[in-house]
Amino acid sequence: MPEVRSSELCWGQRYHWLRYHQVPPGARHDAHIVANCPLPEGLSLSRLRAVLDHLVLRHETLRTVYDADALPWPRQRVQPPGPLPLRVASTDADGTAGPAAVVAELAGTEFDMATEWPMRACAVTTGGVPVRLVVVFNHVAFDDGSLEVFKGEFEELLTAAVAGRPARLPAVAHQPTDLAALEAARPAAEREAALRHWREEAARVPADQFARRRVPRGAGERPTASGGPAQSCGPAEPGGQVDSGGPVAYGVSLTSPELLPVVREIAARHAVWPSAVHLAAYAVTMAAYCGEERIALRQLTSHRGAGPRTSALTCMFSPALVCVDLGGTPRFSEVVRRVAERARLAQQHAYAAYDEVIEALALEGERRGRTLRAAPEVNFLTHAGRSCGSRRERLVRNAEPVAWARSATDAYLRVHEWDDGVTVALDCLAEVMEASDAERFLRGYARLLQAHRDGTADLDFAAMTALPGFPPVPDRGGAPADPPERPDDPASLTALTGVVARVNGLASVDAGRGYTGAGGRVLRLPRVAAELRAAGWTGLEVSDFTGARPLAALARRMVPVG
Repeated sequence: MPEVRSSELCWGQRYHWLRYHQVPPGARHDAHIVANCPLPEGLSLSRLRAVLDHLVLRHETLRTVYDADALPWPRQRVQPPGPLPLRVASTDADGTAGPAAVVAELAGTEFDMATEWPMRACAVTTGGVPVRLVVVFNHVAFDDGSLEVFKGEFEELLTAAVAGRPARLPAVAHQPTDLAALEAARPAAEREAALRHWREEAARVPADQFARRRVPRGAGERPTASGGPAQSCGPAEPGGQVDSGGPVAYGVSLTSPELLPVVREIAARHAVWPSAVHLAAYAVTMAAYCGEERIALRQLTSHRGAGPRTSALTCMFSPALVCVDLGGTPRFSEVVRRVAERARLAQQHAYAAYDEVIEALALEGERRGRTLRAAPEVNFLTHAGRSCGSRRERLVRNAEPVAWARSATDAYLRVHEWDDGVTVALDCLAEVMEASDAERFLRGYARLLQAHRDGTADLDFAAMTALPGFPPVPDRGGAPADPPERPDDPASLTALTGVVARVNGLASVDAGRGYTGAGGRVLRLPRVAAELRAAGWTGLEVSDFTGARPLAALARRMVPVG
């Protein structure tokens, strides 16, 4: 289909675009956004279609595809307006697939980003009348801010359609392609200042803070499970299923009405954001578990600040690396101060191209001669107008996060703030933390915060790290051994260096360097992987190229297809 506009990917899009290519098929639906919205009475299917088509006309992101093969960089290509495909699922017993099955299919099937628009829609009808709409978004094109704009405009268009009046919507100031142009024109000095911060932060992070706890293990048998939690206007049906292969993982959550006022009181006393208080509790509890003085995390950070980029309907967030030094046995007040300062610096430099931050980490790993393990992710989510659903502290084991476990992340902490409480949820790979320790982690996290509610206590480091009651930290003797490599194969090395050179426009490639050190760019990795598969080679994933291993070593892991 012809395009009407195109540009390079926006900086916020790059995180999920790369993640989507890194995660294996069958697990990519874990990053989909599912929204379930009720519809007003008096709305016909034809009017619902007209409302959706108007939004497609209005917002270019809803009709954009993503070209991984474009040169010199991947591009977002905006296609002409047209009707959005709308699935219809009836609650009536008419012999057709019901809403649950249809929504599970839409939510659980990965997007073909090269050809498919990043929004799927299903109208649920009763007696032929639409009663609710379920939409599924590709996270590359949407984030929480975009979802709120979409919901607001969708509701206004519905109200106007039923009332028979014109809709009152503001003009769209900027499209994602406009945002990409603004980012490309950002002064080189500002861009370099941000990257300088991330290079310095990369030099501070531990290579693997779970090294003393990590116990690599193979895949186990487990029941299939649904995808991750959906963001929605109301409860949404579960996403798709994944097969039973892959690493074992656990999900645990603690809901506490008491933690909401506790965290706010501590934050007010120390003049910091509540998120800094949560990060302080996280850093101390993780230090207690890992036996490390430096704790690194990736805080998922929105880039919707003041300025023209705020209104663009697209994905505008990425992880900001935060490394907290807990050396010197600090008290809790000092930990809060240190965390707040590191978080402030991360936020100050967060608006950067995600792939360039990953390149800084890859080069630091090559300098150390060891791949830097991806730090756990931490996300803060606010649910205004909604209840936590509990009047007392409640800890539960959640369904196994099967799809998330394939994301190459050791752990993922989510802090949900409700109107009347806080939920802290932890997903972790079994190779770094057992379910029982995940429970200890959350209970110790809560005890640490509750101990500092009234300001009379300021626990020292030993007292804080004793709260979870973790088993002693073993000494496993440093980094785990690399998997055995195959003998040198000139054919695989020639194929690998040839693809890396061709995709990155390099005259020559030093096979003794890692992919980034040899001049390869992270944003081109999906195309590198695709060209290797097309040339008949397998055995490497996108994530293999962002480590410290030289290309010659990666070539020894390649296997000819057939």
